[in-house]
Amino acid sequence: MKTGRFAAQMVSRTYSGVLDPAIVDATADVLFGVFAKGAMREVGGIGRHAAGKTGTTDQYTAAWFAGFTPDLAGAVSGRSGSTR
Repeated sequence: MKTGRFAAQMVSRTYSGVLDPAIVDATADVLFGVFAKGAMREVGGIGRHAAGKTGTTDQYTAAWFAGFTPDLAGAVSGRSGSTR
């Protein structure tokens, strides 16, 4: 089994007024679907309001998930050694 390595380290920052709240709400509502009826529906939620997006490469050799809650954002990717 291969072990992963950190690609980035968490940095705590505070921002305000970066985006229009109506745009943020509309985008989050669309991305909430990944937990409600999309690829993450089997997870059954994480106990808080969360949204995200999944994806794969053309040959399905790599997959990724990026998600966020009101307090935290994160992303993960994985790759297979096979092209099948």
